[in-house]
Amino acid sequence: MKLPSLTMTLASSVLLSAAALAQDDAGGAVPAEEQAEPEETLGKPLSERIQAVSRKIFLKKNRFELAPSAGFTVNDAFFRSYFFQLDAAYHIIEPFSVELRLGIAPLDEKLEPVRYLRDEVSSTPIDLTRPFYLVDLSGTFTPLYGKISLFADWIWHYDLYLAAGGGLIGVWKISSVGTNQATALSNTAMLGLGGGMRGFINEWLVVHIDVRDYLYPTVTQSLGFVQNVLVLSAGVGFFFPFGFEHEYEGYRVES
Repeated sequence: MKLPSLTMTLASSVLLSAAALAQDDAGGAVPAEEQAEPEETLGKPLSERIQAVSRKIFLKKNRFELAPSAGFTVNDAFFRSYFFQLDAAYHIIEPFSVELRLGIAPLDEKLEPVRYLRDEVSSTPIDLTRPFYLVDLSGTFTPLYGKISLFADWIWHYDLYLAAGGGLIGVWKISSVGTNQATALSNTAMLGLGGGMRGFINEWLVVHIDVRDYLYPTVTQSLGFVQNVLVLSAGVGFFFPFGFEHEYEGYRVES
């Protein structure tokens, strides 16, 4: 009969299985805590650290922006004028906005050519000028929006914009840089061209850097020509309302 052989075979299988389980319990199996330890010591895996972004995190359409900034002139050989500015903008659609800029330059620094003329020559070129204030109404167009991944942990969103408009600029006409300085304020129309970059911090706060070239007509010794003031500035922008909505075909997601 084959019954004893079958019984011995089953008994052997049970003994082998019990021996294998005993070996795993003794050290062959790795506890769950030990399996997670390398991940905890090395940080999150790269697949979890890299953020995938498929949409803009910041929308400007139908929102107001108020942006104070400070800057200085970079193309004047005689004076460096320091500007304080306030921009008020309304973003009609996502890539286009209308902006009003008010700026004043109450502070200036005399550069080396002026110090030389004052100390060594005691005279100045005729019709030496420096800017004092500006009022600029312009339109801005945003052709480029992008994002940069920094250290695989933070994605920084930004856009680049162009600006063009016009307004009024006031310039001081300086006849002497000596102690008895005589000046006259001249108000004239001007054309403003430039561009800049915004960096988005959260849903309502941005930082920006901006360069504008203001061109205006002037006359020196009966000769007319175009003078320009190049201003480099940086500041922050506050968007209102603070939140916005992403719109899709079937639903909305409120941010």
